[in-house]
Amino acid sequence: MAELSEEITVRRLPDGEPRSGSLERRDRRHFLISNLTDRSEFEAGYLIEIQSEKAVYLGQVLGQQESSLLISVEHALNRVALTEIEKVWQGRQPA
Repeated sequence: MAELSEEITVRRLPDGEPRSGSLERRDRRHFLISNLTDRSEFEAGYLIEIQSEKAVYLGQVLGQQESSLLISVEHALNRVALTEIEKVWQGRQPA
């Protein structure tokens, strides 16, 4: 069952422009992205990054469904855990 949608930004990897949209989780590995400001650069097979308030997701566009993108999620990074990793990493960097 899909969760309520949340506002996200999506960009094509490695250097695409961020686009705003709404994300619905279909299951742990598949998302549906709707209300995307510009879908023209998101074709099947393209790698993407999805940024939400809680996580960063890396995945691949499976295709378009009506006015939405179907995404296969390959990696998810929790923002709280990512912040803790960054703190440790920055503490070990030479000044």
